[in-house]
Amino acid sequence: MLFIAAALVVYCTFFFLLALWLKKNDLADLAWGGGFVVISLLLIVERNASTLRDLILLTMICFWAIRLISYMAIRNLTKKEDWRYAKWREEWGKHWLWRTYLQVFLLQGALMLPIAIPLFVGFGSGKEIGSLEIVGLILWAVGLACETAADWQKFVFKKIPGNGKKMIQSGIWRYSRHPNYFGEALLWWGIGIFSVAISPLALLGPATITFLLLKVSGVSMLEATYGDRPEFAEYKRKTSIFIPWFPKH
Repeated sequence: MLFIAAALVVYCTFFFLLALWLKKNDLADLAWGGGFVVISLLLIVERNASTLRDLILLTMICFWAIRLISYMAIRNLTKKEDWRYAKWREEWGKHWLWRTYLQVFLLQGALMLPIAIPLFVGFGSGKEIGSLEIVGLILWAVGLACETAADWQKFVFKKIPGNGKKMIQSGIWRYSRHPNYFGEALLWWGIGIFSVAISPLALLGPATITFLLLKVSGVSMLEATYGDRPEFAEYKRKTSIFIPWFPKH
């Protein structure tokens, strides 16, 4: 654990220095997915993990990370710095340098550790694949599909002339105000259930990411920014906040 924590410090520091050079702190979004790939590969090497379970678990993490990194690269690299990071840069004033390092990059690395508990539990366990693993794999696939569809639909919607500042309310967004975050949480619950037969501690990972998405960096932050938009009140009234469900009339 200490070796992996130290590796994450190096990894996050590298992205912090790269962000300073490019003047784009939203590179932290790109670093997020890759951090779990780093954790997975280090665990595989450390434990000489080579079973079918290890291969499936690594594949789940890599597919998720590659999709996320690709989407973030397309969305962020050709644009100005994401509004959240630009806002923090302005609010933190003369302290922005060390606060960015500690509160964005190193904090992100620290949060990876509890979320990655299913990986610490699962890699190198030697346990055969059972019914719980199948359930977890299905949930992971559904969550990944949901998140991918939500991100793609929003990306296409924003590319339509005149939609830049409008809120998407079609497709999967008709059934949830944050289907991308729901998909993210669901796929991590799938990863947790994939490892839960080895130890119940595996569920601490998806519980952590769900809490963060709902109460810290995801849903709550965006809902606060949407509050002054005229179309949001009606959208909020009729649409489920997180779990997709039929809209109210």
